[in-house]
Amino acid sequence: MHAALSALLQLWPLLLLVAVLSALSNVVRTKGRRKRQRKAASEPGPLSFGSTRPPTYRPKTLVTATERAFYALLVKALPEYTVFTQVAMSALIAPDNYSDGHDYYSLRGRFAQKYVDFVLCHPLTLEVVAVIELDDPSHDADPAADKERDEMLGSAGYRVLRWDVRKKPSTEEIASTVAIALRATPPSR
Repeated sequence: MHAALSALLQLWPLLLLVAVLSALSNVVRTKGRRKRQRKAASEPGPLSFGSTRPPTYRPKTLVTATERAFYALLVKALPEYTVFTQVAMSALIAPDNYSDGHDYYSLRGRFAQKYVDFVLCHPLTLEVVAVIELDDPSHDADPAADKERDEMLGSAGYRVLRWDVRKKPSTEEIASTVAIALRATPPSR
């Protein structure tokens, strides 16, 4: 045992050197990794772990085939108006009675990500004449959502007209329904 201890004492400078070099190597490696991480964080990077490709995007259609067909009917039935599609509700309404900023954003959050199918406007002033919604089978599952949307728009003074896409109205039916709705007592603003 004395011989082993003697050999170890002779090698201690070499063991100390190996330990110091190993520690320095770890420090250098860690600094390099941190530097790369900071650089990566400051530059637009990959979307997923390990990916080096920049993000790409694909185009979407503005409206569905059903909405496109109904848009054509609206334009034909109501040539005296301008028809807009997929209008953000936040472009149409804003909270009116709120107590503070938190309340405002809470109320706004109820409609901020919602869109209406069509907005019928006066062609020169772009004043909103009516909001038009298409009801498809997906609306059957949550009629309360449609009611809430109609109430929000109605409280801002907009007329909301709804058509069930399964019934496919004619241009004459559309023109007649809009004319009757516009002759009715205007909503209060």
